[in-house]
Amino acid sequence: MQSFLERPLEGDWPYLWLDATYLKVRQGGRIVSIAAIIATGVNQDRRREILGLGLGQSEAAIFWIEFLRGLVRRGLKGVKLVISDAHEGLKAAISQVLTATSTLPCSFSPLAALPRAQGPANRGVGRCAPSLRAVRPQERR
Repeated sequence: MQSFLERPLEGDWPYLWLDATYLKVRQGGRIVSIAAIIATGVNQDRRREILGLGLGQSEAAIFWIEFLRGLVRRGLKGVKLVISDAHEGLKAAISQVLTATSTLPCSFSPLAALPRAQGPANRGVGRCAPSLRAVRPQERR
């Protein structure tokens, strides 16, 4: 696993997705939450790969900065678009490390949470479809 995470990144990676989730782990006899982050890229041959994984205490800017610098040291270059959520630490890290890129906020996370926000009586794709259409209007065929 370590060799995979430390492999050189060759060529340009125009598209980069960055995301995090929190996991519960046991540390010193206690259960604590840690941030698990992932970077997925698409290269010029349109091949998608996991470029990096990391674990940290939170999604603070310093954690993201070090993670992104590690990707750059391994050869990450040519990033034109970063797709991620709007977490303040991540936005700060992107602007500091990947300075010549555009960012696009990912709309999946809020949409994925919508069925939970609807309440137990209204859960299910069919019941939350009107809310989804209101949030993400799309052309009907």
